[in-house]
Amino acid sequence: IHAKGKVDNPNVVRSYITRLREMARTNKPEHVGFLYKLIPHIHKHSNILCENPNEDIPSKRGKLNRKQIAEATGVSTGYVTRLTGSMTYNGRSVFAKVTTATEGTFYMLNPQIFRRADIDYDDTTREIFGLYD
Repeated sequence: IHAKGKVDNPNVVRSYITRLREMARTNKPEHVGFLYKLIPHIHKHSNILCENPNEDIPSKRGKLNRKQIAEATGVSTGYVTRLTGSMTYNGRSVFAKVTTATEGTFYMLNPQIFRRADIDYDDTTREIFGLYD
């Protein structure tokens, strides 16, 4: 469902149509479609792609790895690798790939393109995506 204007529903993901149109100029339409398939997996505060995007307890979110993203979107793991490593918007990465010793590898989406919370993201998120004031 697409809506314009203010929506009082915490499950809504904000997309920025102008930015998506700009992305479509430098990315293939199917790449933008891949992003839309990820909308149900965007965590409400962190923009991490996960199984339980409304979960407040971090250990219960179920961060998505490359294989899980491929399964959720119906594409190959190679396709996920190519897109997450190459998609840009306005000179900035669309995805951030995060790898830790304890959590493995998971992904974040640039909140300048999609976000669920109407908040100022923390310094770490802004730094990862180069979102400087």
